[in-house]
Amino acid sequence: MAGNVSSRMATGFVGRTEDIRAVSRLLRSGRLVTLTGPGGVGKTRLSQRVGEDLVDEFPDGVWFVELADLRDPALIAHAVARTLSIHTTAGIDPRSQLINQLTGRTALIILDNCEHLLDGAELFSTELLGRTESVRVLATSRERLRAPGERIWQVRRFATGSEDAVQLFAQRAALDTIDLPQQIKINDICSRLEGLPLAIELAAARWSPNHDLELPGAGDHTLRSAIQWSFDLCSTAEQILWARLAIFSGGFDFQAAEHVCWDGELDRDQIPGLLESLTEKSIVICENQRYRLLDTVRDYGLDQLSVRREHDVLERRHVGYYRRLAEQFEREWFGPSQLWWMSRMREDLANLRSAMDRAFTEPGYQPSERRIPVLLATYWAYGGGMAEGKHWLGQLAEHPETDPEDRAATLAALCRVASMSGDLDTSFPTAARLVELAGTDVNPTLRAHLTTMAGMAYAIGGRFAESGQLLREAAGQLNSLPDPEPQYWTKSAMMLGVQHIIEEKLAEACGIFERAAAYSNQHGETIMLSYVLIQHAKAKLLLGFTEEAATLAADAAHLSLKANDPMQRGMVTEYLALEAVTQGQPARAALLLGTAASIARAYGVTGTNTENLRPESAMLHAEVRAAMKPADFEEAFRTGAMMTSQQAEAYLSGCVQGV
Repeated sequence: MAGNVSSRMATGFVGRTEDIRAVSRLLRSGRLVTLTGPGGVGKTRLSQRVGEDLVDEFPDGVWFVELADLRDPALIAHAVARTLSIHTTAGIDPRSQLINQLTGRTALIILDNCEHLLDGAELFSTELLGRTESVRVLATSRERLRAPGERIWQVRRFATGSEDAVQLFAQRAALDTIDLPQQIKINDICSRLEGLPLAIELAAARWSPNHDLELPGAGDHTLRSAIQWSFDLCSTAEQILWARLAIFSGGFDFQAAEHVCWDGELDRDQIPGLLESLTEKSIVICENQRYRLLDTVRDYGLDQLSVRREHDVLERRHVGYYRRLAEQFEREWFGPSQLWWMSRMREDLANLRSAMDRAFTEPGYQPSERRIPVLLATYWAYGGGMAEGKHWLGQLAEHPETDPEDRAATLAALCRVASMSGDLDTSFPTAARLVELAGTDVNPTLRAHLTTMAGMAYAIGGRFAESGQLLREAAGQLNSLPDPEPQYWTKSAMMLGVQHIIEEKLAEACGIFERAAAYSNQHGETIMLSYVLIQHAKAKLLLGFTEEAATLAADAAHLSLKANDPMQRGMVTEYLALEAVTQGQPARAALLLGTAASIARAYGVTGTNTENLRPESAMLHAEVRAAMKPADFEEAFRTGAMMTSQQAEAYLSGCVQGV
C-alpha cells in the first residue's frame, strides 16, 4: 500500500486554509467525515487536499476512490479494492476481503461522489469502520450518509470579496500578476458568480483583459446557469462534442472520443481541435493523454444529449466501441502487448462496467453486445478482479438470451476464477456442467477449453483422478487440431504438467513445461509463462536439479513482479519455501510460508494462510510443520504473515536477486 492521492490533483489547490484545518481535526478525532455542499463548490478538491496534508499520518496510504460512474452500489467494494490494488477473489464477499486486507492497517479512504449511492456508501462505511480499528473514511456527497458516528463539514462558496476567489480566478486564467483595475474587475466577476469555484474556473477560462465577460444575468447565478453560459459561448461543433463526451464514464482517450462521437454532423477530422479547445476552456480535463469531464459538466452534457435526442444512439455507440475493444483484448492478450492490454483494461474499467450494465439492464441489446464479460475472462483471472468477474460472468451465464456457446465459454471463465481463488463451492458444480457441455455439439476448440477448465478445477480441488483423465483428454483434443488456439494450448499444457507433478512423473512434467515455455516465448507473452516457469522449477527441484530450479524460479519471480500478479508472487514464495525445506532450512521455509500468506491477502484469500487454496500448499505446510517444533513454526510463520504487502514484495525481491 502506498496511496494514490498525491497524483490526483490536476491543477493547483487554492485557499480554504480553515477548511483544511477543520476537516483534518475532525478526521483525527473521528473516523467518518462527510464533506457536503452543492455541486461545483469544491468538495472533491478539498478532500484531495486534506488527504495530501495527512499522508504522513496514514502509513498504509491515503486512497482516493471515484464513485461517480458507479450505478450499482454492490460495486462500491470492488471499486475500492481496485483502487487499493487488492485482488478480489470469487466466492468471498469483497467487503470481507477488503476488511481482511485492511485489518491492522492505518489508512484513509476517500469516497468521492456518494450522493447517488447513499445507502450503499453508508453500509460499506459502517461495516468497514466497525470491523477495523485504524482505518478512516472521508466522503464527499451533496447530502450526509447518515452513518453512525458520521461528522459533517459543509463546504461553502467563497465569500464576497474573498482573496481565495480572486486567486483561483487568476490561477485558472494564467495571470502572473494582477493590477488594481483587474482585481476590481475579477472581484466583481466572482461576486456575480456568488463565489462558486467551478463557475469561477469556467469564467476564468474565458478571461481576456481587454473584453468584458458576458456573465449570466443578475439573479441567476446558480452553477447550472454558469455551465449553461459556458455552453452557450461554445461553437455548435464544441457543443455537440461536449454533449457526446458525457456518454463516457471516468476517463477516455482520443481514439474512444473519435469512434464514439463522430458522424455526419461532426467530422472525424474536427475532433482533435475541438478536444483541445474544450480543454482550454476547462470543460475537458486532460491528464496523461486521457480526458475526462467534471461530474457537474458531464451531467449538463447528458442533459444536452437528451435534448438532442441522441442519448440512446450514443449509448449504443459506446457499448459497441467497448465491445470491440474487449474483442481486440481477447485476440491480442496472448502476445507481446499483453501487459499493455492489462493496463489498458484497468484504465477503461469504468467504461467497460458502464457498457456491461447498459447491455444487461436496458432493452434492445443483442446477445453479441452482452459478450464483454467473457471477452475479459483473462483480465478477471489475472488482473485481480476475480470477485467482480464472477459478478459479471454470472449475469451473462444466467441471461436467457445468451448464445449457447457463449454460455459455455462464460461458464468456463467462471470456473477458472472460482478455481484460482479456492471457491470450491462454485468451481466443482461448474466443472460438472462443463463436462456435460463438452459432450454436446460444440466446436472442437471450445470443447477442449471446457475440458481443460474442468480438469483445472478438479486438480486445484484435490480430485486428482478426475483431473488427470480430463486434462489428458483436453491435451489430446488440442493436439488433434491443425491450429490450436495458443492461449488454450498453453493453459492445457501447463495444467497437464502440474498433473504429472502430482502423479510424481517429474521428467514428463519437465518436458511439457519446456514446450509450453517455448510456445509462450514464441508468442511474446508474459503472464502464463511465469506460471509455467514456477511449476517447471518445482519439478526440477524435486528431481534434484537445484541450480536449474533456482534459475527458473528467479525468472518466474521477475516476471510476476513485472506483471503485478500477486497470486503468482505467492506461488513463487511457496516455491522458495519448498526449496528451503528441501535444503534443510525449515525455519526459513516457515517464514516464507508466512510471507506467502501476506501476499495472499492482496488477492483476497482470507484467514492466516493459504492451505485452503491448493492441496500441494497444504502438503507443504504439513512438511514444514513436521520439521520444526510447533512453537518455532508459529513464530516464524507469524513473522512473515505480519508483513505488509510492500514488505513481503521487497522480501521476495531480495530472495531472488543474485540467482
